Amino acid sequence: MRKDIKLPVGYTRNHKISGWIVLGLIFSYIIFSPFYNNLNNIREENLLNSFPSFFNKLGDSIRKTDGVYRKFFTKLKGNIYFLNVPYNTPRASGYILILEKSDLNVAYYSLTNLVKGFVEEYLSFPYIYVRGVELETLVKVLSNIPIKGVIISPNIEFELAITSMQNEGDIKPTLENAISIGAKDFWDKGYMGSSIKVGLVDTGVDLDHPDLKGAVIASKSFINVKYGYDTNETSVNDFYGHGTFIASVIAGRGSNNKEKGTGIAPKAFILNAKVFPSAVKAFATLSGILAALEWLSLGPDGIPSSGDEADIINLSLSSPASMWNPLNEAIKAIVKRGIIVVAAAGNGGEGGLYSMSITSPGDSPYVITVGGSKFNGSDVEKYSSIGPTYLMVSKPDIVAPASGLAAFPYGSYNALSGTSVATAYVSGSIALILDFIQKNNLWTPKRNPTYIRYL
Repeated sequence: MRKDIKLPVGYTRNHKISGWIVLGLIFSYIIFSPFYNNLNNIREENLLNSFPSFFNKLGDSIRKTDGVYRKFFTKLKGNIYFLNVPYNTPRASGYILILEKSDLNVAYYSLTNLVKGFVEEYLSFPYIYVRGVELETLVKVLSNIPIKGVIISPNIEFELAITSMQNEGDIKPTLENAISIGAKDFWDKGYMGSSIKVGLVDTGVDLDHPDLKGAVIASKSFINVKYGYDTNETSVNDFYGHGTFIASVIAGRGSNNKEKGTGIAPKAFILNAKVFPSAVKAFATLSGILAALEWLSLGPDGIPSSGDEADIINLSLSSPASMWNPLNEAIKAIVKRGIIVVAAAGNGGEGGLYSMSITSPGDSPYVITVGGSKFNGSDVEKYSSIGPTYLMVSKPDIVAPASGLAAFPYGSYNALSGTSVATAYVSGSIALILDFIQKNNLWTPKRNPTYIRYL
């Protein structure tokens, strides 16, 4: 480790230290990468590698009165199970089918021939998305296909992890937040994220904003009726504001407004995956998010590990957590490829009264889950969600400033608050750390940075 780089310290999820943690703890995560490899032993079923045993165990558990999965899965027929999600979880049209890898082809070709609805197979995950088919019909067709088993998940919806519960006095320009975290120590040594690509799964980005000129290198919209949306939206521009704000916090160039337009990694690049439509109250569908994650993890060329894929994926979104969900399984596969995933903790903490309030995908053991703090680490925001998760994993992993003034569409600037914002500050911080590692040859393709996770 270079001794001329000063790393600040601050909050952990268990206690408070003077200053800031964001960069210091992240670098510690990197040093302890061998420990990260043991995450496979976290309390969850190794679903993708041992599907038949998972279904047998699941069936036994459901049959028992005290079975841990009893409330979360409903056995429909044979080894066909339906994933029960929390009652307050909004749903879009369609279903996600989770299968064993060896059953994917036969299931896909059988479904395309036997059902009249839309059928799409994901390339990176053992999932098939089906829309326009009644559940009863889908179960009947699946029961006649020679597969080991299947979980049917509703196509749930996600919202942005922002809140209106914020004191105006705590809102600072993004440059001030970045300096308080310790970014300037990196900037002064020439590490500004120029070798790093950050994937945004968000509302799009204002490609013409003067503080984001040259930052976005690839864009794609996943807002399509085939993914359960009400309309098609081909534009990758941001008409909502959130995605532009998050991109500005992470990689704003500051060329137009230094105070409000400078991100924490001002030379990093953005891969813009648009999943939230242009609406007053926007929701993203699970099927659309999965398609966006696949695109970001493969890169625009669609070829694994070709160099154009994201190094970091920022998920400033949330949905009610459940015991198991296909998004977390997809994230696990992405992280194992060497991509760091950073997710919002959620805004349901209610001043520490609501434990187990971490939302999805922040409840995944494989993401860096970010809670929100006030400026300069004076306190944790009362609304910031707290753990443990359903899997009894302690969350959040880290906290960061939960508000800021940053770029907004049409060349403007605006304030936003929530763990959504805090997530962007951590993603930008990781970009600085990875830039330092990359330029000092401290990692190789065989030692990819999927280690930024635990002390």
